[in-house]
Amino acid sequence: MNPKITTDQKIDQIQEVLVDLVKLAGKTADDLSELKQDVTELKQDVADIQNEQERQGKKLDQIASFTHFTSGAFVA
Repeated sequence: MNPKITTDQKIDQIQEVLVDLVKLAGKTADDLSELKQDVTELKQDVADIQNEQERQGKKLDQIASFTHFTSGAFVA
């Protein structure tokens, strides 16, 4: 241990490091909370897109069925 640094100075340095760690932990927790919210929103967006694709697919199936039916009617 460097004799120029007193025990009180060393304690002060350790306390400063601990304060910095607590601040960093708080920031990390906030960042994680934001990420969880973003993931939740993205999951909802994906579900919305999948629902829309399914709805559009059903419309296309109906159009294809109608087109097939009407084209058969004109041929007959």
